[in-house]
Amino acid sequence: IDPLTDDSSATGVIASFVMADSALIADAMATILILRPALEGKLKHAYNLQTVLIRKEAP
Repeated sequence: IDPLTDDSSATGVIASFVMADSALIADAMATILILRPALEGKLKHAYNLQTVLIRKEAP
C-alpha cells in the first residue's frame, strides 16, 4: 500500500502468502511477489515454494 495515496500496489497484488523451507525465505519471497508477481513461476521452481497471490478486482 502506498502510504501517500492509500492505493494498493501498482501490480494489483494486495496480498501474497508463501510457504517455504524457512520463515526467512517465505517472508522475502512474499515481499518480492507483491512487487514482481510475474516472477511467481520462476521463484516457485527455484525455491520449492507454495504461493497464493490475491489480486485487486478490476473496477
